[in-house]
Amino acid sequence: MDTRETIKVDDVRQDPRFFAAADKKTGYETRALIAVPLLDGEVCRGVIEFINPVDRNCFLDADVALAEYFAGLVASTLYRMEMADTAVRSALIQRDLDIALEVQRGLLPKAFPPVDHYGGLDLWGLCDPALEVGGDLYDFFPGPDGRLFFLIGDVSGKGVGAGMFMAQTRTSMRGVARVGGSPADILEEVNGLLHPDNEALLFVTMIFGCYDPASGQIEYAQAGHNQPVLCSVASGIAYEPYGGSPIGPFPIAKCATFHTRLDPGDCLILYTDGITEAMNVDQQLYGEVRLLDFARAVPKRDAKQIATALRQDVAEFVGDAEQSDDITILVMRRQ
Repeated sequence: MDTRETIKVDDVRQDPRFFAAADKKTGYETRALIAVPLLDGEVCRGVIEFINPVDRNCFLDADVALAEYFAGLVASTLYRMEMADTAVRSALIQRDLDIALEVQRGLLPKAFPPVDHYGGLDLWGLCDPALEVGGDLYDFFPGPDGRLFFLIGDVSGKGVGAGMFMAQTRTSMRGVARVGGSPADILEEVNGLLHPDNEALLFVTMIFGCYDPASGQIEYAQAGHNQPVLCSVASGIAYEPYGGSPIGPFPIAKCATFHTRLDPGDCLILYTDGITEAMNVDQQLYGEVRLLDFARAVPKRDAKQIATALRQDVAEFVGDAEQSDDITILVMRRQ
């Protein structure tokens, strides 16, 4: 295996490389041998030995050629067996990933409320994971007194682990929110549920808020998430404040509470850092300035058009570069 060359020994008693202990243990007498490497290109998969030719004292050169030909067949067979086993394992893994993706998709809202259900609120969201399973989430569900709870979050990392933590977070959010409380209180209570079993120290950045359809008032809690973009008819386009710390890794989380308002025609764009940190082939980031420029160009579109147009603008910016992070968008527009 070291030299990757065939070794032919006519009399093993005259060759110090021969391991005589094997004969002593088995009682078998080895006289002559051929040792041939099992070569698969540059890879040596093992060695095959032929011992004691019949009716001859030693092997001939023709025997060596036949042994090397046979070793080539064995090596290629071993490779095909290995590839077949790898293919089966890959298929099983892919099946599990496909199931995980379907489960995750089932956790995201499939139907959005009619515009007149929450006093003219037009709501739309999308989630595009970078891998088969992602760690981003968005959700909305009825809150107290006819109001609407909404959230967007981003779990650290990507893949199955982040997806599982995302599912746990989403389930906890819905369970705690049903009891009621301010957005900050709910987020901090969810942190208390996530932290004790979070040995991997995953964390979630999140915005969780409550929308009042009667007044357009929004109260939301910031947990270290990207600043939303408020598109206001009266005051123009601007980022909302940043604040709070992510939930999950520490026993106590401090979430910042903010208030804003959607007047008729106003729009709030929530997103994950897969938008602003999207990178093109020149290693340039999509960035916050470009996001504001996009927001200025689409103030009169409906929520679905804004969300899909933003995703398309990011895709055009990235071009042929690989998507590096999950992308999630949630748009709220008051008609």
